[in-house]
Amino acid sequence: MFAIPLGDGAELRPLEPWQAEEFLAHMDRGRDYIGRYVGLPGITADLDSARAWLQAYADKAAADTGRLYGIRLEGRLVGGVLLRVFDTATGTCEAGCWLEPDAAGRGLVTRAVRVVIDWAIEARGMHRVEWLVAPENTASVNVARRLGMSREGLKHEDDPYRGVRQDTEIWSVLAPDWRAARRATSRRGAEAISTPGTDTIDAEYANPRLAALYDTLEPDRSDLDAYLAMAEEFGARRVLDIGCGTGVLALRLAGRGIDVVGIDPAGASLDVARAKPGADRVRWIHGDATALPPLQVDLVTMTANVAQQITDPDAWRETLRGARDALRPGGRLVFETRVPARRAWQNWNHEASRGVTRIPGGDTVESRVEVTAVEGPLVSYRWTYAFAADGEVLTSDSTLRFRERAEIEAELTEQGYVVDEIRDAPDRPGREFVFVARRP
Repeated sequence: MFAIPLGDGAELRPLEPWQAEEFLAHMDRGRDYIGRYVGLPGITADLDSARAWLQAYADKAAADTGRLYGIRLEGRLVGGVLLRVFDTATGTCEAGCWLEPDAAGRGLVTRAVRVVIDWAIEARGMHRVEWLVAPENTASVNVARRLGMSREGLKHEDDPYRGVRQDTEIWSVLAPDWRAARRATSRRGAEAISTPGTDTIDAEYANPRLAALYDTLEPDRSDLDAYLAMAEEFGARRVLDIGCGTGVLALRLAGRGIDVVGIDPAGASLDVARAKPGADRVRWIHGDATALPPLQVDLVTMTANVAQQITDPDAWRETLRGARDALRPGGRLVFETRVPARRAWQNWNHEASRGVTRIPGGDTVESRVEVTAVEGPLVSYRWTYAFAADGEVLTSDSTLRFRERAEIEAELTEQGYVVDEIRDAPDRPGREFVFVARRP
């Protein structure tokens, strides 16, 4: 039986009738969560119906009219992708997916569907791949966006699901567009990691050597004191830290007895976080805020550059929606962003930033930063790291979006928040907006 690695301990394998018992146990674990938008739990309620459904797809595979694959994480079945329609005569197919809640937020579906689309287009000559989704299913909509699909339209009240007629969005990608996007990704290099709002995750977070040194190069985290104080002020017992990085804030919160979820798209940074003392008290998720599992937290945080590094307007709105969905009614979102009028980037240069730091093992690393482009609200810059011991030089390119106060207030209101207040950063007075927004 073949297995296609998806990364982070996940793989894609065939899902067949002889696995009916395992499939049913998986479905039972995620029945309510999966059934919000997908009818699969309703038609696989017991072992016989589960086996019958798997057999139906085995028959489709034999007839070359459909395919079914399971997503496994550390060997356990956690979800699946399928080609519900597979029409070789017209060159059209329809892809779909499901995932149990504990596996959400890791990018597994996006990676798995990408493999299946590659096979459908390159191996089988499909010209058009469709993706049908309920508009409210933001996680699935975000998968379509990450895959480079286009939204073609909306079918009004076409799906009578659970006694209520639902709308269906139609997304698709054509073979020429898919191949062009894959070529562009290949040109960016095999190390590129896709994340909303940027082409790649910054190397200082994604490169294992740099991620391991992040805390050493950034030893002063007094900026986090304000977030700890607000968690206490708001009586937060459950916190979601978006862009948790190496887990400094998450672990400090957990050390106070708070239930913490830390999510970040940079696997190397999460590896550092998971290796720290007390890491078992935090739930770590490899992913972004657009594909979170069901949560009801009291507080969502985005510290340091996290909010500004989400440069794409659609990705920013999706992040705000994801954070709002994770909050309980009355819960708060807190994040910081630099005041554009202070033009902080004017001081980002070699002379002001150059430093030499002694790192674990006795080596030293020289670091410096320079601005590479300023285009409207977008400021791009490059950190350079030179290691003395082996002479290796690594660079990390970043872009920040400097949003105006009124712009952020309007976006928060549009996404259903009430802006309670805009504070000053205690350690950087006059240089940062600290937004406190509440889910009504």
